Parts: sequence; structure tokens; C-alpha cells
Amino acid sequence: MNTFFFDTYALIEMLKGNPNYDAYTSAILITGRLNLMELYYYFLRERNEPRGRKAFLDLRAFCVAFSDDELMEACHLRRTIKKASYVDALGYVLAKRCRARFLTGDPAFKGVEDVEFVV
Repeated sequence: MNTFFFDTYALIEMLKGNPNYDAYTSAILITGRLNLMELYYYFLRERNEPRGRKAFLDLRAFCVAFSDDELMEACHLRRTIKKASYVDALGYVLAKRCRARFLTGDPAFKGVEDVEFVV
């Protein structure tokens, strides 16, 4: 079974029921706490705090921890992929460490190695 690091975009699209993400619902999902922070904020903006809280609590078991070195590596990556967010740069670094593909719909990562680009 394939492992994917779901960035915030992928988490939102999966939770919204985007059919393009149906193929990934049976995959091994990993993500980061900062992605869950962004996800929670998305639902706050949508005025659906209860759904954001539920998603945050349900998905936190799938979070991978990160080190200071990985934070610094993400900063180097952010200099290379200039349109990537800091959270996504860290997610990509974590995906590489976990030997997972980075699942995103963020155009900044289109064509990047080990990225599964889905909109």
C-alpha cells in the first residue's frame, strides 16, 4: 500500500469529497501538525469550527514529528521552490524522510520529484 503525505490542500479536498481524491482514501495517510493548524483555520474561515475541530482531532494520530534540522532543511527548500509555503516545504521534507509521496494540488509543486499533483 502506498504512503502519502497529505498537505493541507489535499486534506481539504478529501474532506470536501473531491472525487479526484477518491483514489487516495485507502492509502496510508500521514501529515503534519502545522497542516492540521491550517486545516482548522480553513474551517474557521468557512464558519464551521465544529468540523474543523473534529478533523483536527481525528487526523492528529496521523501526524509525523519533525526535528530542528528538518525545519532548517525546509527553509532551504523554500528558497528553491519560491512559491511554496513554509508549511508545505516542511511537509515535503517530512514526506521524503518517511519515503512517502507528497500529495498536493499546489501549483508550486507541479513537476517536483516524488509529488503526486491532483486538483
